[in-house]
Amino acid sequence: MRKTTLLAALAVASAMPAVSQAAYYSSVSLSGGFSVTGFSVNPTLDTDANPYTYTIELTDLVGMADIDVPAAGETVTWTTSGYFGANAGGMSIIPTTSWTNETIVADDHGTLAAGEYSFNFINQTYDVTSGASSIEFGPFDVLGFDVLSTLGMDYQITALDADGILNDVVFNVIETPAAGFYNLSAALNIFDTLPTSGQPGTIDGTFNLYASAEGESAVMEPASLGLLGLGLAGIAGLRRRKA
Repeated sequence: MRKTTLLAALAVASAMPAVSQAAYYSSVSLSGGFSVTGFSVNPTLDTDANPYTYTIELTDLVGMADIDVPAAGETVTWTTSGYFGANAGGMSIIPTTSWTNETIVADDHGTLAAGEYSFNFINQTYDVTSGASSIEFGPFDVLGFDVLSTLGMDYQITALDADGILNDVVFNVIETPAAGFYNLSAALNIFDTLPTSGQPGTIDGTFNLYASAEGESAVMEPASLGLLGLGLAGIAGLRRRKA
């Protein structure tokens, strides 16, 4: 009876393993021009031949981005703070808005190995100049709507014009929106209706962005893995004794 009780307690303990927190830190401080293309002229719906597909070009960037990339497939809860604002046609289309301790859950499947990456758009030094990622975002607020989407994107740091400076970035984005939720494509299409945002199907202007993010993901400790295995082995041994 004592052995049975001991094994049962061991099994219960192994079923609730302790976890540690893997921590990640990122910060972005950028300003420059932007252009978003690939929309239809429908005021609220992206109904062209390639729905939820668009291109974002960031030009003449000034600033830095230090990104801490988790392992592929690792779900990370990010707590972010910062501010963002955008102008087009001499008018503010997104008034500078700040946020504090907003939470976003993201599951990243990308081509970059886990680690820290630096992008310096002041002296044009970059740890990498291209990559791809598929990021699944948990619900977060955009324009008062809950957004839940998977964004597949590739990016390349390049020079889009004749200035010869390597401080422009092109993002090609394909969004897979979740049923019952709002999506980023629809949110961007709303700005496409503004008379100051450019030609139909295009948004262009300037922006300022600062954001810091601290991410955490639950990681099972090695000792807990050992306890789980020991508990399973004990249960198996008890069954053999009964047999």
